[in-house]
Amino acid sequence: MEKVYVKVCKYEDLKEDQTVIEIEGKNVLLIKLDGNVYALENKCTHERLPLNGGDIYDGQIQCPHHGARYEIKSGRATQFPAVMDMKTYDVKIENDEVLVAL
Repeated sequence: MEKVYVKVCKYEDLKEDQTVIEIEGKNVLLIKLDGNVYALENKCTHERLPLNGGDIYDGQIQCPHHGARYEIKSGRATQFPAVMDMKTYDVKIENDEVLVAL
């Protein structure tokens, strides 16, 4: 099945750090890192609390509530109390538009 991408914003409108958006009823965290854009479900897998506002270290985001960490590119859980990986979404940039596939 071919992925369906949804236009979510202009690339230039993204903050250099984190932006929370809603796409088709899903709360998605966009992270702009080193010029690339990544999209993660905005819920820590530990207690399902929002991940946005967490600090970013070496390509990882740390949950602001209990300290769980995830790789931004892959969603892989890297620090306890997270034991389950984070859901990620494919992102592409076309004509300065950020598109996310749910």
